[in-house]
Amino acid sequence: MAASIEHAVREERLAVGAPLPTVRALAARLRVSPATVMAAYHALRRRGLLVARGRGGTCVSARPPVATRATPTLPPHVRDLAVGNPDPALLPRLDRALAGLDGRPRLYAELRGADPKLLAIAAKQFAAEDIPTAALCVVGGALDGIERALQAHLRPGDRIAVEDPGFTAVLDLAAALGLAVEPMRIDEHGPLPDEMERALRRGAHACVVTPRAQNPTGAALDEARAADLRRVLARHPDTLVIEDDHAGPVAGSPAVTLCTPDLRRWAVVRSVSKSLGPDLRLAVMSGDPTTIARVEGRQLIGAGWVSYVLQGLVVRLWSDPEVKRLFRRAEAAYTTRRQAMLRALAARGIAASGRTGMNVWVPVAEEITTVRLLLDAGWAVAGGERFRIHSPPAIRITIATLTDGEAEAVADRLALASTAPVPSASTSARRAIPSVATGVTSVRGRRVLIGSRSRCRRGSDAFPSRRPSRRSRTRRVPPATSVRSDRHTRSAAPPRRSRSGHGHTFRWRRDRDGHAAGNRPRTRPARMATRRRARSPRAWSPQIARRQNPYGLACEPPLPLIARRGSEASAMPTGRRETAPSSEGGGVGGLSPLWRQRRRCTATRPTTATTLLYATTLAPAGARPTGPQRRSRIVLSADRAGHRRT
Repeated sequence: MAASIEHAVREERLAVGAPLPTVRALAARLRVSPATVMAAYHALRRRGLLVARGRGGTCVSARPPVATRATPTLPPHVRDLAVGNPDPALLPRLDRALAGLDGRPRLYAELRGADPKLLAIAAKQFAAEDIPTAALCVVGGALDGIERALQAHLRPGDRIAVEDPGFTAVLDLAAALGLAVEPMRIDEHGPLPDEMERALRRGAHACVVTPRAQNPTGAALDEARAADLRRVLARHPDTLVIEDDHAGPVAGSPAVTLCTPDLRRWAVVRSVSKSLGPDLRLAVMSGDPTTIARVEGRQLIGAGWVSYVLQGLVVRLWSDPEVKRLFRRAEAAYTTRRQAMLRALAARGIAASGRTGMNVWVPVAEEITTVRLLLDAGWAVAGGERFRIHSPPAIRITIATLTDGEAEAVADRLALASTAPVPSASTSARRAIPSVATGVTSVRGRRVLIGSRSRCRRGSDAFPSRRPSRRSRTRRVPPATSVRSDRHTRSAAPPRRSRSGHGHTFRWRRDRDGHAAGNRPRTRPARMATRRRARSPRAWSPQIARRQNPYGLACEPPLPLIARRGSEASAMPTGRRETAPSSEGGGVGGLSPLWRQRRRCTATRPTTATTLLYATTLAPAGARPTGPQRRSRIVLSADRAGHRRT
């Protein structure tokens, strides 16, 4: 079962965010035990293919495993600024260093641990930058060190604080290890102290920070921010702190560390991939004795050790004065190219960030549109979706090989892309409803977008689904009104759905005394209790409306029925009888079909065919929303005679 679902996801027959059947529904369809389906779903969640959304069910993950990502092949005329590679011209050649290596064969007995010469050079580098060197070890790259440090102290299900936006490989690694991420917003000086405090209070057991050349924003810690973050970590002494110093001597700023001897669990991982070359899979890790001992012990029964050929090669390169001069030249070149890109963007009124490193982070209104427009112009950049969790859209431009003339050309195309029309929120809402089923009218000074329920995609960006709490289903509302409230959700997250797979709608009815009653309970005693509660007379008031409207909707006393044929919809006065338009023709604003015939039987009224009208209120220009709720759907109904009904 798990292999079949994984195959469908890899072949994109199950799209990102696609909901899967519930456990009981799939078990009944396949005639297996629900425990079998739960085991399959759990295995796929561990591998990062699926994500659980609580009441929203299980959906295909928006961040699939790294193995499912195919590297796109760019056309020959496209300039690649999407991959974060260093400039090959600024990497040292390996010919002379390889020629000086010891060529004698080595046996198992002498291949345990790390090369003492390499550890001695690394200890001097760390000591010169005030990084503690209680214990040292060698790992197969920065991500290998981060993974081993996390596995040494955490287990699946634990929470980990990560930068947002942050390195996509760290986010993929957390998903592969079964860890829940707690995003920390960052600025040009690194993680915000309040964000780190919030993540740690929410139960994060570890925190991964990039001290400089942060990917993708180029942020770097300074002494003031580092002091603030150290005070936050001092209040959480059991937190594992991991620093990913992937750029090292070519980052463009001095090293500032959060790791002090006062911390109980910490690790600083310094890679050589950006300074010496990505093919040298080697990094030196400094950490507390317990963490380093666990990393070395786990490495011993797995990979065993990092190749002594690589370790000897790094020793010769780090000891070469010419290579040290190349480091300084590369750092200056990356800084010049990065600042040229920032100046070109600023001259065109485009905000961007890139304090250190090889990348420039440019906020945009629409990532996909901007990336495609630049690609059509011959520039390949990286969309920011895979780097961010809750941060706004942006793109990443790698400047490692960019020249001054190319920076101006990229800025010109980006300025044109930023002025091109992009889909807005209202455009997305209109896309969710076909044009034949929409119309704009005015009700009591508010703009209203009207469409039929049969034409609206439930769970779309325009109408995200939300299942109400059990308590809210029996709450009284003002007479003759039915309001469906939607919690504002992030567009990247899949819609929340009810157990039946559809969004839940507040459906209010009247009892014989004219009071509004909630959804029909499952059992007869509960139904009678609900009816008795609903019969108690209680006048409508703004205070009651606020309790009945927890999302801050700007609700007036109940709106009359919108039911009028012609070029413009209007509100029907109370007590006025007017024939509601049928589903064969007419409709609000001359658009059809806007009405859907339904039959409903109540205890006090004869069976009549009712018509439902769905309206989405849009805030007037310049108006601020009264709460986090920005959209609401008003459901009004009438029988064939035009009487208002709920």
